[in-house]
Amino acid sequence: MPATCSVRNLIICSNYLWTTVIANAQQTFLCFNRFLIGLNSPKKLTIEKATVKSASGEDSSDVTETIQNLVKRECILYLVDFHNDLKLDFDEGEFFVKAKFDDERFDRVIVFNKDTEFLLCDETFMCNDCH
Repeated sequence: MPATCSVRNLIICSNYLWTTVIANAQQTFLCFNRFLIGLNSPKKLTIEKATVKSASGEDSSDVTETIQNLVKRECILYLVDFHNDLKLDFDEGEFFVKAKFDDERFDRVIVFNKDTEFLLCDETFMCNDCH
């Protein structure tokens, strides 16, 4: 089964030569580290369908091709910023993805806002405790 990881409240503040990262640190760095490890997963991730819907329900888009292009090394998907990564006109909504790892099909629904990150990886490879 695949694992997903939603991270909130990542704030990056920069002041001249100093950069401070204030975050929900354990979860943020946990997901980023899992992304790096997941790049070596032997299972192929295939995105079959992906859609987004605004929180108001007024806007809905098929983002399948965009999501397919964001899959790294054919095995992992990491969305750092839904709004920018998917080129959306809204900051809050619902993301639906139907995919498979090799022959194991699954789907996920994620409610997102401007601070949500999303990691989709093969939990049998390494990320079975990523929520």
